[in-house]
Amino acid sequence: MSTFLLSFVLGCPEAPTTTSTSWLPPDPGELCGDGEWEGEEACDDGNALGGDGCSVDCTVEDGPLESEPNDSWDAGNPLPSEPVSGNLPEADIDCFTFDVSSCEAVSAALVGDCPPHAALSLHRFDGALVATGTVGAQGCPVLDPEVAPGARLLPEGPAAVCVQPLLDRPVPVYQLEVQRLSSDGFVTGAEPDLDGDGTPDVCDVDRDGDGVLDEDDNCPDVSNGPKSPPPAPNDDGFLVDWLALAPIVGQPSTDGCRPSDTELTGGDDLLAPSLGDVEGALTWVIHTSTRDRMGFLGNWGGAATPREVYLHTYVFSKTKQSVTLALGPDDGVRAWLNGVVTHDEAGCQGTTEDEFQTRTSLIAGWNRLTVKVRDQGGGWGLFARFRDDDGNGITDLEISLSPDGTWSDDQGDLDGDGIGDACDPDPSNP
Repeated sequence: MSTFLLSFVLGCPEAPTTTSTSWLPPDPGELCGDGEWEGEEACDDGNALGGDGCSVDCTVEDGPLESEPNDSWDAGNPLPSEPVSGNLPEADIDCFTFDVSSCEAVSAALVGDCPPHAALSLHRFDGALVATGTVGAQGCPVLDPEVAPGARLLPEGPAAVCVQPLLDRPVPVYQLEVQRLSSDGFVTGAEPDLDGDGTPDVCDVDRDGDGVLDEDDNCPDVSNGPKSPPPAPNDDGFLVDWLALAPIVGQPSTDGCRPSDTELTGGDDLLAPSLGDVEGALTWVIHTSTRDRMGFLGNWGGAATPREVYLHTYVFSKTKQSVTLALGPDDGVRAWLNGVVTHDEAGCQGTTEDEFQTRTSLIAGWNRLTVKVRDQGGGWGLFARFRDDDGNGITDLEISLSPDGTWSDDQGDLDGDGIGDACDPDPSNP
C-alpha cells in the first residue's frame, strides 16, 4: 500500500490536503458559443443563437427549424405540423406559409422561453396584412383571433405568419406555434349576412341564399335563383322590391317639390311595365333594398337636379281589404294604386317613415302600385308600406315585378351579357 493511500485510510494528519481539479469537464457556460465542441457540450456552432440546431446553451435542438431565405409572406418556409424554432438577427423577418380553408381562424404564439420584443403578423397570399399579434398575459407575443378580427373568417387559400423583432432588436431564439381553428366560436352576429342563414357572407358560398353558388351566380348579391321565394314586404311591411325607371331630368314642377305633370307613354295611371321595357332612352330595371328605405342616390345620384324616378310593383292580396298607404318621400311624391291617385305631395323634405298616409283599399288579387318621387337636391329616397287598422305594417302580401303574376327570375339575363337582370343597370342593353 502506498504511503498516500495508507495515510488516507488511517486518517494521518500528514496526508495531502490539496485536491486537483484538472480532471473536471469544462464549464459549458464559459465555453458555449466559441465554436469548439468541448466538455459537456452536445454541440457548438460558434454563435449565441438558438433555433439553428444548436441551442444557446449548446444542447441539440429537436424539432423543425426555420431556414433562410424566408423574409417575406410570399417566400416563407412551409409551416411544419409542430412548433418551429428559429432566430432573428437584427432586422430579420421569418415567415411561414400554410393553407387555410374557407372561414377558418388562425391562432399563433411564441412559446417556451419566448422573447417579448418580437411581433407576429398574419398575411393573406395577396400580401394583405390582416392581423397583428400583441404581448399576451404570459409575456409572450400572441396572435389571438378573439381580439384580432382579421385572424378569423378567413377566405380559402394560402396564408403566412411572420415573426419579426421589435425596434430591430435581435432575437436569439424563438419557437413559433400556429393553429388553424374553426371560426364558429368567434362569430359575433354583427358580420354581414345577406341571406340571414347565420353564416357570414365572407364564408358563405351562396351569400344571397338563392341556390346558386356565388362563383356561378350572375347576380350573387340579389336572390335570383331556384330557391328564391317570391318577393314580399319585409318584416316591418316595407316594400323593397320594385321596377324602376330613372333618372328623368329637367321636368318642371308646378309647386315646390311636387313631381312633374309629364306622363309616360300611355299615361301614368295605366302603367303595367315589365322588366326591360323601354321608355324613351330609359329602361325599366329592378331596384331593391335590404333596408326599409329605398335609396336612389347610389344608382342615379350623378343626374342633374331636378330629377325624378318612377317605381312600380305588383301587390297580391288574398282578400279585398281597407288599408293605409303610408309614404315617406324625399322630396315630393305622387302615387297611384290601381290607376287612382292616392298621394300628390309638393313638400321638400327628407325621408320619414309614414309621413304621408292615405286610406285606400286593395282588391282581392293583383294590384298595381306606381310611385313617382322628385328630388330637388340633397337626399333622394322613399319609405313605402301598407298599414292595417292598428297601424302595423302588412306583411302577408306577395310582390311581383311582372304583370303576369308570381315573379320568377331563375338567373334571368334578358340581354345575355352575363349580368343577371336582378342587378343589371340596363337589362335590355348588352
